[in-house]
Amino acid sequence: MSGSYSARRPSRIPFLVTPYVDGGDGQLMAELPTCCPRWAAGDTCRVSVHHRRHRKMGPKHPLTVARCSAHGLAFTLYPPAFAPYLRLPVERLSPDGLEPVVGVDPRPTACEDRAVLELGPLRFLLLTFAGLVSREQSRTIEYLIEENRILREQLGGRPLRLTDDQRRRLAVRGKALGRRLLASVASLVTPDTILAWHRRLIARKWTYARRRVGRPGLLKEIRELVLRMSRDNPTWGYSRIQGELRKLGHQVARSTIARTLKEHGVPPSPARPTSWRTFLRAHADVIAGADFFTAEVWTARGLITHYVFFVIDHLTRAVEVSGITTNPDGAFMAQIARNLTEPFDGFLRRKRHLIVDRDTKLTSHFRAILERAGVRVVRTAYQAPNMNAIAERWVQSVKRECLDRLILLGDDHLRRVLRDYVAHYNTERPHQGIGNVPIDGKPDAGQGDVIVRERIGGVLKHYHRAAA
Repeated sequence: MSGSYSARRPSRIPFLVTPYVDGGDGQLMAELPTCCPRWAAGDTCRVSVHHRRHRKMGPKHPLTVARCSAHGLAFTLYPPAFAPYLRLPVERLSPDGLEPVVGVDPRPTACEDRAVLELGPLRFLLLTFAGLVSREQSRTIEYLIEENRILREQLGGRPLRLTDDQRRRLAVRGKALGRRLLASVASLVTPDTILAWHRRLIARKWTYARRRVGRPGLLKEIRELVLRMSRDNPTWGYSRIQGELRKLGHQVARSTIARTLKEHGVPPSPARPTSWRTFLRAHADVIAGADFFTAEVWTARGLITHYVFFVIDHLTRAVEVSGITTNPDGAFMAQIARNLTEPFDGFLRRKRHLIVDRDTKLTSHFRAILERAGVRVVRTAYQAPNMNAIAERWVQSVKRECLDRLILLGDDHLRRVLRDYVAHYNTERPHQGIGNVPIDGKPDAGQGDVIVRERIGGVLKHYHRAAA
């Protein structure tokens, strides 16, 4: 083992560094060591030549691959000038192969001299630089893999949603790496998934739109018209829709209408349900909604919460603020119920249903007064504001357009602001729920210049034409 060297740190590819001497036939042969890289004190190694690798150093001096039958390990024997990857330090071993000799600088062997001469300074520098770059790239890849693992842990088991462009980019990069390398670096998805994306990308490249053969389909405009008629009129059958289309100048066969509705999952007329939208519109003239909202008002006693109760007509979207108080007790709610059902000018005198939530301020006495006047109180489910959506939408409007832009100073200030906003809402403001027009539905009859009318110091504005 004299003159041999051993790697002092573990390597992915086991090796030893040992002198190469002239074998007598013009080739350089490695001195066979007496121990392998897995040798430890007390072990016995049985090292023999396994094969020679001509492609590493040329046919004149091939590398020797040895094998230790005691440890079942194959390893390469490198000369000192050809230490693998130029990254692992080596130390010379003592003649018995048991202890490293520290500080020994052996003379170059014949193999080392010949290798250095054939390597050349420029090639040696290039190999050194390549080794350094490879080491930096390896560290960068390991860092990115660990970073991806941490990001996946942050997702908490939720599936990762990738766009088509992101899948395409991963598929292109993953195909270049191959399945074996992908298995060690891919952390977002499995290698099979990336390769499947790549196959799908290739299939999409070679997929062409087929020319339609046969009778042309129904025009998009007519198809949408058929679906619209079936949704708006659940009692209309195929012949009724066909007749309505004929009035509009469209000649469509009854079977075509049936096929179009079937393709879009619309059942025949007897099994077609009436939509909630149609039902509510048909009964909007007898339905109203009511609710509370709060407003914070500065007073001499500090910031005080005021409760505002309002009612809104589902048909016209007209609103009435029925009461404002800091203490909505039973007596307050009973008086509101009597005012709403007053036979001459009560807001609910022509209504039959009032939708409210399950607020405890809406007492049983309040509901009883309304029931005696012929107004049925419909209570929504718990935590279901969408069941009284029109009233909830008005609360959003009054706060966003008015109250959130003001600092309310006193009870009178709150009442004046709400009075001006209700007048603006009922007479000037257009409403999307009724076609984006004002409640009266009348266009501006003026012919003069456009002028603006302001309320609450310019917080609310209304544009109209001056009289000619």
